Amino acid sequence: MAETGFLSGEDPPLFSAKLYIAAMGRSGSTALSNMLTTPPKRWLLSEPWFIHGVMSKTIRARWKEFAWEDRDTDWFLPPAQRNHEGFVRRYTDFLAPHLAGLDAWGVKEVRGDFHEPTIVTIRPEKIIVLVRDIRDVIRSLLEKQSRQNTEATHGRAWIEAYLQTATRALVSLAGTHGDRLRVCRFEELMLDPAAQRSLGDWLDWPLDGDPFAGFESFGRGYEVKRRLEGEARVLPPDAADIINDIAAGEASVAYQKCFGYSS
Repeated sequence: MAETGFLSGEDPPLFSAKLYIAAMGRSGSTALSNMLTTPPKRWLLSEPWFIHGVMSKTIRARWKEFAWEDRDTDWFLPPAQRNHEGFVRRYTDFLAPHLAGLDAWGVKEVRGDFHEPTIVTIRPEKIIVLVRDIRDVIRSLLEKQSRQNTEATHGRAWIEAYLQTATRALVSLAGTHGDRLRVCRFEELMLDPAAQRSLGDWLDWPLDGDPFAGFESFGRGYEVKRRLEGEARVLPPDAADIINDIAAGEASVAYQKCFGYSS
């Protein structure tokens, strides 16, 4: 990772975030990020990918909500400048000064290999490991691919490989960072206002943003309809077998045990 946007101990400490959320896909991390985002004061950046210098369209789309100047030149680097030196210069001149002006900011990622490098990069005050029952994660991944017609590229083999890395990373991270790290279970946090208030008190950061912000534009409107209207799931006919097989894998079993879920 020598030529990336991740920072190391040898780089200047450009960032000082309030929070980092380590999660996996389909664990409620986007909803939680939205609940923590209330422009123009607080922003939980959803999957900014510091490895690529925080250049994503989704981050730029939310950028506009903070009444900051939005220039094409700030969101494009010539190929010759897409290296560690170029990204550090981008952070120093553009990204870090804006984020430092917020009351609170943080980041969430869902790739297991991004967690520790992002923590080193943004130097968060607190860390959340967000978890969800692995069977529900698999079920949700299967539905997403069915609804968005991505089975060819993100079918069973992709799910299995992704979850092996994601679960192991979260299990490893959960035992580190002392009192500044808290494990949060999706099932409790998303459905229990008391759990939300408790987390907000611990963070000194209210969870009063719109949890469904941007879901329609991401092709996830069906999730909003399910929460509000009880819309039925759309799953492949062999979903039960796939869920059982992946949940029985070594990494999944270790994850379930670590976070108090039944295997």
